Formats: sequence, C-alpha cells, structure tokens
Amino acid sequence: VGPGIRGGGLTVRILLLGVPFYVFINAMGSTIDAASVKAHNARNMTISLACFLLLVATAVAGAPRHYLSEGIACAWSATLAIFAFLTSRSAGLLLGLRIPWPAALPGLYCAVALGVAGFLLRFFRHFQAGLPECLGAIALLSAAYVSLLHASGASWLRECRLMLFCDGQPS
Repeated sequence: VGPGIRGGGLTVRILLLGVPFYVFINAMGSTIDAASVKAHNARNMTISLACFLLLVATAVAGAPRHYLSEGIACAWSATLAIFAFLTSRSAGLLLGLRIPWPAALPGLYCAVALGVAGFLLRFFRHFQAGLPECLGAIALLSAAYVSLLHASGASWLRECRLMLFCDGQPS
C-alpha cells in the first residue's frame, strides 16, 4: 500500500459514515421492490446517482487538489444518506413504515455523545494509542452506551435482553 496510506485515514472515516445508510438501503431495497410493480427503488437510485454526479462535480471544481479524495468521499457518503432517505420515504408510502423518532432519538443522542467522547479521548492522547488502550476505550464506551440505552428505556434493548435470557419470546 505504501507510506502514503497514512494520509488516507480521513477518507476512510468519511466513507465509513455512509455504512449505516448502506445497510438500511440493502435491508429495505428488496422489500420495496417486492411491494410494488412500480420501480420505486430504481427511481431512488437514479435520483441518487444524479446527486452523486453533482456532488462529485462540485468537489472536483471546488476542493483543493490535496482534499479531492475527501471531497469525493463526502459526496459518496452524502449520496448514501440521500438514497437512504428516499428509500425510507418509499417504504413509508408503500408499506406504512415510519421511523419512531421519539423512541430513536435517545439512542442517537447517546451514540453522538459517546462518539464525541471517543474522539476527545483520542485527541487528548494525540491520536497515539496502543491496541490495549483502544480495546479498553471501545469496551468502556460500548458499556456506557448500553447502560445509557437501558436507562433511557429503549424498548428494542429490553426485547433483545428478553429474547437472549428468558424464554426467547419478546413481550
């Protein structure tokens, strides 16, 4: 890979921001295709492709050359977010599915707060940490996340716990 890979860490992190959107798109795409004869998913993909081309053109035209890969990575992650939004909208129209935002927000707030805590931990360690420190931080932040979700009364966490440790049937 070479010594130039060290500078690509930011690009990889930006690309990783799109992973949850990608997972959602893949989880819902086949369901949307099966729910309607009309090509909703193809329409969403075409709109997303147009957005991607526009965002890449903007990055190429406006970003300094040394930030071009980061600009294209931002375009890709933003496109996945747009595609996921369109997929969510199609699922809502076709299947009546809605994201229960009041129930989801506490978990999202906790994830953002702990993500900031993880970043600050790395920042104050000058981005130099060994494997034991990283694994310890991940374990602590994960335990804090599950604890905060439990304290907020997240219903899906309660259902998972019941399925794992009880008779296997959610309430």
